[in-house]
Amino acid sequence: MTRRTWIPVTAAAAVVVAVGVALIAVRPWGQDTEASGGSVATPTSTSAPDAARSPKELRTEFLDRYVQDGRVVRTDQGDDTVSEGQAYGLLIAFANGDRDRFDDIWKWTKTHMLTDDDLLAWRWTPDDGVADEQPASDADLDAARALVLAGDAWGEDRYTTAGKRIASAILEHETATTELGTILLPGPWADSEPYRYNASYASPAAFAVLAKATGDDRWTALNRGSRAATAAVLDESQLPSDWSQVHADGTVDPMPATGETSACCTATTRCGRPSATPRPAPPTTAPWPGRSPRPCVGRRSSRRSSTWAAPP
Repeated sequence: MTRRTWIPVTAAAAVVVAVGVALIAVRPWGQDTEASGGSVATPTSTSAPDAARSPKELRTEFLDRYVQDGRVVRTDQGDDTVSEGQAYGLLIAFANGDRDRFDDIWKWTKTHMLTDDDLLAWRWTPDDGVADEQPASDADLDAARALVLAGDAWGEDRYTTAGKRIASAILEHETATTELGTILLPGPWADSEPYRYNASYASPAAFAVLAKATGDDRWTALNRGSRAATAAVLDESQLPSDWSQVHADGTVDPMPATGETSACCTATTRCGRPSATPRPAPPTTAPWPGRSPRPCVGRRSSRRSSTWAAPP
């Protein structure tokens, strides 16, 4: 669930998050946030090229184009919605000082995607509602971060409380302890050793925000452990692999890309999640239709995806 394959949604979100949310790190808004409330409509059809437009114009365009009644819609993928999109929308609306749209996005997310474990179900479709109930930690982190930032800046305790609840659930369900320290798991479905690890999910900025908001030292430990895990991956490869597995003893195995995705699955490695939007396949020892058995371990979900590469 990551930020790599929304076309065009993630392409727009990546630009907005990189430019807009970065401003939060250097100037965390308080009561003097740019907008006191309400949506800001900016014409986009005749707007200047991105390089000539302000961060606020880019953020507003994303919100205008993709947010419908609080739902961030992937217009290129059947008009579905995933938790990363809702989290991006929260961060972008906060950066824009758009309280009304922030509240719309959070109300929709809370109503349709928040689980009993205080995490976000990954995927929702107009036809089926929640189509994939398993959470993705990168989205959970972004949502928790946005909520506590908004709660603090706007004096909205309900946002702060919601953000802290998600933050607590992340620590409870989406982390693991290894000799490298505490690491972030991609989701609660990856809680068996060797642990799946994706360096792009770990967000030092989010860890710092949530540590400050909650006063929980486990966020500082998670920051250290995630940095150590990423460093260990880099010790094994010149560039960080999309997916790696981390053993309890602190050893790591970068997972090479196969086929058209950055996933691999052999008799000695776990299934890694591809860089494409489709979610990881389930662990199974039974053959898939038209495929040989895939001896992956440690997965509790029933997800299946036709985009996974066949084992070597």
